[in-house]
Amino acid sequence: MAEIEKDVPVRSSGCRKKRVLGFVVVGVVLVAVAAVVIVMVMKDNGGDDMGVPPLKPPVAESTPQGLVPPPASRRRLLREVAAGAGRLVQRRRLSPPPAMDTIKERLFSPGPTDFTNRLGMVDDRMAELNKRHKESERKCVNEATVTWKPPTFPGAASFSLKFSCSETMGPDSGLTVYFGKDTSHAYIAELQDPPPSASTSENPPPTMAVLASITLDGDMVETWQIVSDAPNVSSWMHIVANRTADMLEVSVAGQGQGLGLGCGVRLRSVGDLVYSTGEYADQNMPPGHVCQQTGPVENVCVSGIDLSNQTLSHCSSVNQFAHVASMTKTMLDTGDFAATALAMIRNPGIPPLTNFNE
Repeated sequence: MAEIEKDVPVRSSGCRKKRVLGFVVVGVVLVAVAAVVIVMVMKDNGGDDMGVPPLKPPVAESTPQGLVPPPASRRRLLREVAAGAGRLVQRRRLSPPPAMDTIKERLFSPGPTDFTNRLGMVDDRMAELNKRHKESERKCVNEATVTWKPPTFPGAASFSLKFSCSETMGPDSGLTVYFGKDTSHAYIAELQDPPPSASTSENPPPTMAVLASITLDGDMVETWQIVSDAPNVSSWMHIVANRTADMLEVSVAGQGQGLGLGCGVRLRSVGDLVYSTGEYADQNMPPGHVCQQTGPVENVCVSGIDLSNQTLSHCSSVNQFAHVASMTKTMLDTGDFAATALAMIRNPGIPPLTNFNE
């Protein structure tokens, strides 16, 4: 019997291409699905924004223009211009009074007593913690807060804060950050007590505290910055700013030398007027000066735009302090506030909190 040959169908190259294309499409879809799943898993593991507003903006935006230091590149030029202007005989004084010069140099220019810059450093650390929480949700952020009441501060001031988290930033720094919030405010405390080994470094960190509360809308901030230079030497700054009201109040005093305002000074600015009162000196700086004895107490009114001198009557609308009390070196001495500062920093007595890393 003759064999019958059957035609065997041969797949065309077009069919093979379609099949390969189909595999590619399926592969792309699977990769896309996997990516979505990964994103969803990461989102599920991450937390929402912690909702702690930065501390620096309301202070910076409430600081009068005349107190804002120029960029370093312009300082030499401005000094030269000021020197020339100072030789001119004019009815209106172009340079600020010496008292206001001291305030600008000590409190608003780069250096260890620049409180605005220090608030920016706190903001940077909080931004990093917020980033880590958004990457991986931290248990403490959503826990109930506990209230911490530090000891009474100079001027009989009290300042309570609420925390739910704590984070030690590194054993070499001695810095621990505490924070939390309620329905109206966020609260932050940084307590830094460097270990003895840090004293041998070129720029040893200070023993200090930064305590702050800020409204959740970021409009009004209150902060205390407290430095313990020695068991019997401390400096205190109390700052309140409200950017909607364009208001800034500052009170400072210290027991050592270097603050330049240690005898005790207060400043209040609203809009384009700045008023300050106090002794613009440290103990024995200038030599022989004795706080609250040598005097005098000087009241100053200047324009917030250029710090030009104004009559005190111009500041009659801004010379009543609403938020910060007077502080003096004598008050710090008699109230033993150096010991208060050191004890609070080293043994704050904050109730137990969940670590940020848990």
